[in-house]
Amino acid sequence: MSVSSDDFLTRQGKAQPFFVALRKWIVQHAPFYAEAATPVAFQLIQHFTGLEPTQVLANVSFEMNQEERAGFHQALRRLTRAEPLAYILEEAFFSGLRLKIAPGVLIPRPETEEMVQKIIQRHRLSPPSAWVDVGTGSGAIALSLANHFRQASGWALDISPQALDIARENAFRLSLPIHFRQYDLRNSPLPEWPVFDLLVSNPPYVCESEKIDMQANVLHYEPDLALFVPDEDPLYFYRLLALFTQTHLAKGGVLYWEINERFGDETKDLLLRHQFEAIEIHTDFRGKARFVVARKPLDKP
Repeated sequence: MSVSSDDFLTRQGKAQPFFVALRKWIVQHAPFYAEAATPVAFQLIQHFTGLEPTQVLANVSFEMNQEERAGFHQALRRLTRAEPLAYILEEAFFSGLRLKIAPGVLIPRPETEEMVQKIIQRHRLSPPSAWVDVGTGSGAIALSLANHFRQASGWALDISPQALDIARENAFRLSLPIHFRQYDLRNSPLPEWPVFDLLVSNPPYVCESEKIDMQANVLHYEPDLALFVPDEDPLYFYRLLALFTQTHLAKGGVLYWEINERFGDETKDLLLRHQFEAIEIHTDFRGKARFVVARKPLDKP
C-alpha cells in the first residue's frame, strides 16, 4: 500500500473532510470493499466514534482520540484482507436487533431475515406455543422469534459450543429467554424436550462444488461447518431434520427451512415422502427459490 492506515490516520482531517478521505482510502487499499466504500465508511465512523456520519461528513477539523484511532487502525488493516465487516465490528443487525458476531459464527443473511419476517407475519394472529430453531448460530432467528412470540417456549439448538456462547450472550443482552442446547442432528432428540408446533432451520446447504463461485470474504473467513454439504448428498441435513420432525413436531405443526435454490423440487419430494402437506416453495428478494414451508398433517402418527 502506498499509504498505510497509520499514515492515513495521522494525516486525517488535515486537508479534506475525514469521511471523504476514509472513503477514498477504502477504494484504494481495500479493493474488495471498493463498491461499498460509502456504507462501509459510515459504519466504521459510527462504530468507533459513536457519532452519526453526518456529524463528521463535512468536518475538516474532525479529530479522533487515541482509543478511536487504535480501533480504526485495526479495522482498516483487516479490511485490506477482505475480512467480513461484521467480524471486524463484532456486530450485525437482524430484524431490528443488534447482535454480537464473532469469527467462527455464521454472519446472518438478509435472505434469512426475509424468511423470519414471513414467519412472524404468518403467525402474528396465532403464535406458536413452542418453537425450535435448529442450527441457531448467532441466535439471529431464535432471538427474532423470541422477540415477537414472547409467550411461547423458545428453543435453540446448535452443534457448535462457540456459536452457542455467542447466542447465549446475545439473548442475555437482549433479555430474551431461550432454552439453548448443544445438539448434533445425527443424534436422537432427548425425550424430555417439548413437542414443537413451529420448527425453523437454516442448515448448511452450499455444495462443495459451489465454493468456486463464492466471495473470498465468505470462503476464507466464515465457518465451513455452517455452510457446506457434500456434492453427493446435498439434502443431508434436510433428511435429518425430517427425522427430527417425526418425534418433535406436533401434528399440524409447521416447518420453515431455508434451502439451496438448486434443490427446491428435491426438498419438496423429501417432505412429500414424509407425508407433509401444504408444501410451498418461496423465492427470496433476488427471485431465487430460498424457503420451503410445510405442515405436518393432523392425522399423521
